[in-house]
Amino acid sequence: MAITAIRKAAIGSVRVPEDLIVRDRQERSAGAVLQMGNLDEKVDDLADEVRGLGERIDRNQAQIIELLTRLIGRDPNAS
Repeated sequence: MAITAIRKAAIGSVRVPEDLIVRDRQERSAGAVLQMGNLDEKVDDLADEVRGLGERIDRNQAQIIELLTRLIGRDPNAS
C-alpha cells in the first residue's frame, strides 16, 4: 500500500522502480542508525563533561572550606 502511494506521489504517472524505493528506505534506515550512534557519542561526551564539572565543584568547595577555616581559625569538622 505504501509503495503504491509513493509511486503515485512520484512525478505524475511515472513509475518508480522497486529497487529505488528499497534503496531509499535502506538509506533512510542507515541514516537513522548513524544519527542514533552519533547521539550516543554526544551523550557520552556530555556525561564526561558533567563528571569533570562535578570534580571542579568539589575542589572549589574544598578550597572555600579551607579558606574559611583559616579566616575564622576553627575547623568546621571539629565540633
